[in-house]
Amino acid sequence: MQEIQTRPRDTGEIKAKLKSYGDLQRRIDLLITRLENLMEEIDTLPTANFSGMPSGRGQKRPTKAERYTEKKDELEQKISKLTRQERHLRKELEDMINLLADPDEQGVLEMRYIDTQGWEPIAFSLFGMLDEYEDNPERYMKRTFRVHGEALQHLAAVFPPGSTTSLP
Repeated sequence: MQEIQTRPRDTGEIKAKLKSYGDLQRRIDLLITRLENLMEEIDTLPTANFSGMPSGRGQKRPTKAERYTEKKDELEQKISKLTRQERHLRKELEDMINLLADPDEQGVLEMRYIDTQGWEPIAFSLFGMLDEYEDNPERYMKRTFRVHGEALQHLAAVFPPGSTTSLP
């Protein structure tokens, strides 16, 4: 009897979709940092001079405080919009991951792409309870990579190329 060979599926699109969540989280974090820095700048601005004396300016230009406040509002709006996108994408990815039957495959993808964990904590989460884990962590790292690869293959079987943009 001849064994049927199956070709590995291209998982690039699935991986890119999963990775996009971490990229979006990073973008939000950087915008929050910018907002925090701007708020510190606003706090250090000198207060307005209300002496009643005219400044001698002919045209009204926005003050530094007004420009900073406008920039603050824009950053808050961007953060709000991206946070909504992040929630939507997380739900989409969780639904996609939940289609996998193997809890280890689900866990690897959730820890790697939703929680943005490194490989060592993921391997420890999967296999750290085994007595021999400490003796040969490299072996279990390879097993972690294998579980990850199988999870991607299983998702690629469910989602043919071009279909990850419209998940069920």
